[in-house]
Amino acid sequence: MDSRVSCPDLRPSTAAAGPPVLRSADAHRLAGLVRDGKPQGPVTVVVVPSVTLDPAELRRIPGSVHFEHRLLFTLRYLRDPQVRVVYVTSGPLERAAVDYTLRILCGAQADAAAARLTLIDCDDAGDDAVALTHRVLARQAVQERILACPDVPDRAYLLTFTTTPAERFLADRLGLPLYGCDPELAPLGTKTGSRRLFAEAGVPVAEGRDGIRNRAGLVAALAGLVPPGAGPASVVVKLDDSFAGLGNAVVALPAVPPTADFDWYERQVVAGVCFADGELTWPRFLDAVDRRGCVVERLVESPARLAPSAQLE
Repeated sequence: MDSRVSCPDLRPSTAAAGPPVLRSADAHRLAGLVRDGKPQGPVTVVVVPSVTLDPAELRRIPGSVHFEHRLLFTLRYLRDPQVRVVYVTSGPLERAAVDYTLRILCGAQADAAAARLTLIDCDDAGDDAVALTHRVLARQAVQERILACPDVPDRAYLLTFTTTPAERFLADRLGLPLYGCDPELAPLGTKTGSRRLFAEAGVPVAEGRDGIRNRAGLVAALAGLVPPGAGPASVVVKLDDSFAGLGNAVVALPAVPPTADFDWYERQVVAGVCFADGELTWPRFLDAVDRRGCVVERLVESPARLAPSAQLE
């Protein structure tokens, strides 16, 4: 059976200009269930840790199904005796891993916390290219098991890893408010959306072009950054919604002759491109640009580099 499901309008529309971040109906229902990010009992938190990305992107991340473990920190909510957690995964979680997490997060209360934890799986962890949310939507029995849990849907909410139109559709299907950014704002989190948002806020960004949707726009952006008579120089092309850097490509351009035309730039790209994902080819990358968009930026090089990324609980 195909683990995906045909859902109406699962694509995000044009980004909203700003707040509200939550749909008003969700915000109203969540007001009595969550305060300062913490569930307020009695309440059941339905956790669906789905990494809902483009299937081609997921396919290039071996073992991406294991990202579903990332929200196991939510078991800390079980310290509160009025909170229940329903944790949904593609395949069964190792009981030893769950018990270990509970002991770390809940200490002496681990056994009592375990009694308020319900684990539900789709019995399907075989295809890394299918997001968990789509597996759940394709399985009525899994949805019924969620709905049979205490306090669902009256005093419960849905907590997900990503919030896309698929998660919105699942929340509506279950009758639960979705705790997360409204999917309508998803374009603000793309490379193009981020550059434009930073520019509006006065935050400096690398020299570049955004909103590129095709081969002609990509080559024109390269020529704009490294015009005829300039170079050598390196630029980086980033797919708008890429994950873990796998949608990045660095292009090393030689000195550009004054007579360089479109064909010259494209030949140099093919000769000098280096993909972060070793399985990508130039034709496949162009196909991804057509479907998903990209930005082109001058490569920022420095002998000293610091990564601003952090993961906090």
